[in-house]
This record gives sequence, C-alpha cells and structure tokens, in this order.
Amino acid sequence: MAKLQAKRCPSCGANLPVPPNAPSVTCRYCGNFITIEHRKPPPMQMQGIPSTTLYIDPEEARKAGQRVGCIVTAVVLATVLLPVLIGVVPWAYTKFKRGFRPFPVACELNELVEVSGDWQGNGPIVTSAGHNCKIRITKSHLKGTTLLSTTSSNVEITLVDSTVETTDTAIGSEANLRVTLENSTLKSTGAIAIKTGYNLKLAATASKISGKKAALDTKANADLTLKKASEITSEGTAIKTESGLKIEAEGGKIDGAEGAIVATSGAKINATGTAFSSKDKALSMSSGLDLQLVDGSIIGGGESAIECDGGEIDLSGAKIQGAQSAIDGRNNLKLKALKKSAIVATAGDALVLAANAQLTFNDSSVEGARWAIKSTSNTKMKLGPGARIVGRKGGFLGESNIDIETNGATIDGGAGSGIETGYNAKVVLQQGVVKGSPALSFPRKPSFLTIDGTQIQGEQKVPPR
Repeated sequence: MAKLQAKRCPSCGANLPVPPNAPSVTCRYCGNFITIEHRKPPPMQMQGIPSTTLYIDPEEARKAGQRVGCIVTAVVLATVLLPVLIGVVPWAYTKFKRGFRPFPVACELNELVEVSGDWQGNGPIVTSAGHNCKIRITKSHLKGTTLLSTTSSNVEITLVDSTVETTDTAIGSEANLRVTLENSTLKSTGAIAIKTGYNLKLAATASKISGKKAALDTKANADLTLKKASEITSEGTAIKTESGLKIEAEGGKIDGAEGAIVATSGAKINATGTAFSSKDKALSMSSGLDLQLVDGSIIGGGESAIECDGGEIDLSGAKIQGAQSAIDGRNNLKLKALKKSAIVATAGDALVLAANAQLTFNDSSVEGARWAIKSTSNTKMKLGPGARIVGRKGGFLGESNIDIETNGATIDGGAGSGIETGYNAKVVLQQGVVKGSPALSFPRKPSFLTIDGTQIQGEQKVPPR
C-alpha cells in the first residue's frame, strides 16, 4: 500500500498529506489547489516565499519512508510480542530465582523453591517456610543445625540425590508435613530426624533416615511409604508415635536400639522383605496391631520381638525372634503363619497369650526355649500340614476352654508335656505326631478328644472323668 508523505501547505501552513508521485493535491483547510513538484525547491522557496507549488525532495522522501516503515514495524512487533513477554519474563525470573538462590534459603507462602549445591553453616538450612510452601533440594550436600523448623502447615520437602546432616532436629513441624526422599540421606547426629505433630506423609525411595534420639517422632496419623530398601534407624527409637501409624515397606530395614516401632495404639504395617530389629522390643504396641509381613523378619533382643494387646498378624515366609518371647499377644490376637514362617524364643516361651486368641499354622513353626505356646483361656488353634510346635520344656499349655485341631502337624514338648490343658478342652488330632513327657496331659478329662492316625509318643495322662 502507498504511504502518504507528510508536508505542509505552502499557502496556509497546515499539514498536507501527499500521496507518492501525486501531481497535485487540494488543501483541506484553505482549499487551495497545490501543484506537486518532485524535485528540490528553488532557492526562493527554501527561503519560505508563499507559493501554490509544493516541492518534494525525492532523496528526503525516501529516507522519511524508511523511518516511517521502521516505526510501523516496531509498533506491529510490540503488539505481537507484548503478551509473550508478559508471560516469559515472570517465568524466566522464577527459573532464575529457583536455580540460583543461595543457601540458606527462605520459602514464602504458597512458594515453590528449587535449590541445589553444597553448603555448610552454623544455622538452619531453610530459615523459614510459609503455609503451603514447597521446597525441592536436588544434588546437594548440606550441613547445618536444622534443615527446617516451622509452625506452618502443608509444607512439602523433597530431597533428590542429596545428603542432609544436622546437629539438632532435622525437620520439625506441627501438622500436615509431607517429606519425599529419592536416593537421599537425612540424618540428625544429635536429636531427631523428623519430629511432627499430626498427619505426616513420608515417601522414601532408596533412601536413609536416621536420628540419634529417634528417626521419626510423631503424635498421630503418620503415613509412611518405604521402597527400594529404604532404611529408618536410630540409636534410640526408630519410629515413635501415639496412634494411626501406617507403613508400606518394600525391602530395607527399620532398626532402633530402644525399639524399631513404639506406638501407644493403632498401627497398620504391610511389609515385604523388610527387617525390623532392636536390642529391646522390636515392635511395641499397646493395642490394635495389624501386621502383614512377607519374607521379612522381626528380631528383638530384649523381652519380646512383638508386644501387643490384640490385633491381627499374618506371616508368610517370615521370622519372628525374641529373647523371653517372640510374641507377647495378650488378648484377642489373631495370628496366621504360612510358608515356612518361624516364631522363635531363644530364652523363654515363644508365643505368650492371655485370652481369646485364634491361631493358624501351616508349614510353619513355633519354637521356644521353654514352652512353645502358653495361653490362659479361650484359645483356638488349627495346625495344618507341616506345622511344628516345639518347646524344650513343653509344647502347648492352656488353662481353660482350649480348642485344638491338628492335621499332619507335629507337637513336640521336649522334656515337658506335648499338650497340656485345664478344663473344658476340645482336642482333635489327625495324622501327624504328638510327643513329650508326657505326650498328653489333661488334669481334667477333655470335653472332646479324638485321635485319628496320629502318632502319640509318650505317656497319655487322660483321667476317666
């Protein structure tokens, strides 16, 4: 499109748009008819003498056209690029801020902070964190008094390929803390690795968490996911909580010198190939243990490997070993052991129960340095093929209302009774072996006794009535 050349009317001085190569124009202000000459003006015209002829210098007109074109191009580009710049500049600033922010760092309300690098100092690594703050630390080696201590809620901390070591509590939070570790280590050399109030969510993959006094110390509702042989260890208690603990674990270990897990009440554990261990009781629950353990172990060097008041324990290819007892189950315990699971007490009774226990064993063993199983009342026990109940000083001892059913199992009391019950016992023995000294000992005649294809090796003390 042809561009107008801005000139002035030689008669009235008003702006006079002149189309390129136009021979004449009419001024819209004074109405004069103006003749256009496309050449340099004569000297007198240059001196400002009024005329009805307008002279246009071709060279100046060409330069003016170039200037106008540049201006128009700039306006068009600004119109197109302005929205892009509005979006790109904040993004670039954010990336610069995340990538190059030095330690120690602060995380504001609703902010995402991404940092990496090495740092060591006498202070916190993260100085502050607002509500809903997200901190991502990648490929870093950090040492400080703490990683973070905050009263804000919904804070998220992620460590990737990093090592963090602190002298005080590494991470402290009141509620709704989320911690994610990937191929990382979080360690407190003088206190607790993670200390929270409520609603902790921890996800660890190929990572280690350790603390001198405790690795994790929470009040309630902690949800832990441990994958690829992650470890939680402590010179004190590995995991300490009051209630609502949930653990999903694949491989790895949970070890604490004063306890692997200590919970006031309520713990749900689903673990495969995981080792729980302690110089004291490995698992100590006041009530409500729900444990599923496959191809793992629970080893306690103190009184018991597991101490709980009721709950459900399912074992498959697992080993439970304690000193004075493997499991002190007290009341209302449901225990199932399959696929060569082993329950062992090295110095005392392997399985100690109070009342209302339900026991199922298939292709598994219970071995005690004294009695294999001791129960007070209302115990129901089913032994399938390959089950072995072995005690050096007795196999099974029950006081009252005992219900025993075996099929292809072995009960060996060693130097004591194979089976000894009080009153109101119901005993069905099919196939298998029962032996001891005596093999059967019933101070009162059982309410029901059947022996079918079972080898009884030892004396049978069964009163006529």
